[in-house]
Amino acid sequence: MDGTSDARLNLIYELLHQKAATARAYVQYMDSDREYVAGDKLYMREAHFVIAIGPGEGKTMSEVAQKLDVTQGAVSQTAARLEKKGYIQRQKCPTNRRQTIARLTAKGEAFYTEHQKYDREMFAHVDDILFFRYSEAELRMLIDYEEAFHNAIQDKTMSENAY
Repeated sequence: MDGTSDARLNLIYELLHQKAATARAYVQYMDSDREYVAGDKLYMREAHFVIAIGPGEGKTMSEVAQKLDVTQGAVSQTAARLEKKGYIQRQKCPTNRRQTIARLTAKGEAFYTEHQKYDREMFAHVDDILFFRYSEAELRMLIDYEEAFHNAIQDKTMSENAY
């Protein structure tokens, strides 16, 4: 060991254990469907897909995958479901036939507008019950921690150096 105290190692264990529990709860949350619009249920991943496209010209499937930090396969599957539900339409890019562009339909744009209001209300609620106790500087520190943790996992730094 490199001189790290047992108390510090115990705290790191506790933090990582809580991080794993939070990740499991978040996956369950993301995998449940919700009725954002009366009579129509979407999974959170589908809602985020619609938000990632946004109104206007649309986005290539590659742009959506990059924005959501998911694979092309995941984007294709979600796009197919959303197209079937009437939220998006896909078409080949006129300047590059290898690319597919996803655009919101009128139904998708209406959802986008409503979901922006929903998110604002939800974020305010989460602030009221959880984040009110943190200053903006502390919130920035939490964001920095999450980014560092994400990067460590993405770069495989943690697993390669663990043993």
